[in-house]
Amino acid sequence: MRSADLIMSHAGAGTVMEGLLRFRKPMVVVINTLLMDNHQTELAHAMAQRGHLFVVDNPDDLEFGNRGNGENEVDAALEIWNDFDSFVPIPHQGGDEHDFA
Repeated sequence: MRSADLIMSHAGAGTVMEGLLRFRKPMVVVINTLLMDNHQTELAHAMAQRGHLFVVDNPDDLEFGNRGNGENEVDAALEIWNDFDSFVPIPHQGGDEHDFA
């Protein structure tokens, strides 16, 4: 993580906070949709709403041609990557007063 220009990972709390606070790197987090309570969704979206990271809600959305949806699938994946290309993260400084409201 230290030498990375970009961190792409699951949306686990430890990884997200290490990437944002310790290494201060731009992050793309992909929510693990197989979790029972899907706790990664809440953290990922809270941090994305504050502009700290970019969220991909479903790992399948990043794939081209594996779901059999043709052009629509390619267009959707390209849209995600284009959105990411224009994303400029806001550095997380820690201690957000809204974190536990």
